[in-house]
Amino acid sequence: PRCEAPRGSFKLSYYNEYKSYLRNQMLAFLGLGLIAGLLVLFLGVKLLGVLRLKWVYRNIPGPQCTSFILGNVAIMADYKKRGLTFLNVFQDLSLQYGEIFVFWRLWSPMVFLTNPDAVKTFCSDIKTFRKARYKSERGFDIGQVGGVSFIGTHSILSDYGGPIWEHKKRVLDPAFKILKLQSHIPKLYNIADKVTKNMECMQKEHGYVDVPVAIGPYTIDAITTAGFSVKDEAVLAELKKGLTVLASYFKELIQMSVWKRMQPEVLRGKIQYEAEATENLRSIRNTGKKIVMDRMTDGSYGSVSDALDFIIAANQDAHGNVDMEVCMDDFMTMYEAGNITTSTTLGFVLAELVRNPRVEETLRAEVDKEWTAKGISQSSSNEDIVEALKRMDYLDAVVNETLRKWPPAGASGRILDKDLTICGHDIKSGTNIMVSQYVMHRHPKFWDEPEEFRPERFKDTPTQNYTFFPFLMGPRRCLGKNFALLEIKIFLAHWITKFEFGVAVGKTTKEIQAQQALVYRAINNYVTLTERK
Repeated sequence: PRCEAPRGSFKLSYYNEYKSYLRNQMLAFLGLGLIAGLLVLFLGVKLLGVLRLKWVYRNIPGPQCTSFILGNVAIMADYKKRGLTFLNVFQDLSLQYGEIFVFWRLWSPMVFLTNPDAVKTFCSDIKTFRKARYKSERGFDIGQVGGVSFIGTHSILSDYGGPIWEHKKRVLDPAFKILKLQSHIPKLYNIADKVTKNMECMQKEHGYVDVPVAIGPYTIDAITTAGFSVKDEAVLAELKKGLTVLASYFKELIQMSVWKRMQPEVLRGKIQYEAEATENLRSIRNTGKKIVMDRMTDGSYGSVSDALDFIIAANQDAHGNVDMEVCMDDFMTMYEAGNITTSTTLGFVLAELVRNPRVEETLRAEVDKEWTAKGISQSSSNEDIVEALKRMDYLDAVVNETLRKWPPAGASGRILDKDLTICGHDIKSGTNIMVSQYVMHRHPKFWDEPEEFRPERFKDTPTQNYTFFPFLMGPRRCLGKNFALLEIKIFLAHWITKFEFGVAVGKTTKEIQAQQALVYRAINNYVTLTERK
């Protein structure tokens, strides 16, 4: 209503205040209306986009959505209640729906592939199937912790595949060729001996060995001393401490449901834990910067030819300047990946050996023949050790069978960069495409008795292409594959000459228990040692 100027004793100032109040209220209502309108518009556009995707993918098999908003998340929650992981979900769905199916994560479709030809294209065509660029595409972010870069967005692992990545891969590839890695054998053998002594001490003290606790710290030493040529014990301790805290942080973050993270007491704990993880990450990166700067200033850069030399070279511009932050992203990538793959695989090997004594006996016979009888020891030449490892086919089969059943990376995701027909279905650009090593490695279509631990399968029958790829395949394959396999085989051969492994009564479970964190890893993993005569 129109306000007229007051008469009589009503003061003019009150009238002006009232008019200003009405104007402010109208502006507030207009602002709220505008915000509400934009929100409705956004939700409307999002709704239309979801409806369009639902229509596009209506003919692709997959589980029925339990909720329009949540999609198939309830299925995941049900498996988690039963102590299973998302890999078990996709394994069951692949058996039910075949070589391609769609799984809805909230409003976003994820298309899963188990067709070997489709997997080949996924691995080899890195421009059509690209790495996720943004957190919104990845679903969760390990690029940073608390605002501090972890592996960043331009490391060899995280970069989406542009010219920076191509340059880094070209420079870093030679660092992990077999001939180049032979020079690290004495260091790896020395660390294997340290692990052996640590396991002996644990056996004497407790009557059993807690495998992750016994092995983990020393696989960190392997990448630090062999890959980065670090000798200072204080630096090793600092890096080890930081990585342990970070691993625990990511394990808790990945295993925790979104709903649980929102609870006040959990949120407070997460904030405190994240602050601790952030501080340790910052400490690791600062230590890494010092290691790089020491290498560049002490005159040894270019002559050591370890992984650190190649990381520095990959991050130098034409004038020799190094982007230190991006260099640290690659440092962290090599440091984390170089440790975690070997420690988890070694843990699963021991877990399988104590449950399959026939396999351990066969492996021991081969090691005795090709390693012990030929006098292979820490003092042997690098060439003799490599030749002995090459002769041990059954050792190779045991490692491969472990990687088949328990691949460290259970699944790999890519973003489709253009519309494409896959397995007879039209898939739209921007769709998240998933391939699971865990699912492919255990699929009964490709493997006889896939749940059985049978190393002979790798000696008797050639594996079908793109059904076994624990380190991925194609341009995006793991750069550190040869380093990891060399380390694993040296450790195992050394242990087999020293011990017979057994079940820890009251500790070792009937079935291997595994848990998904950054990688798939064995938990409650205990063994006993009996020294060989």
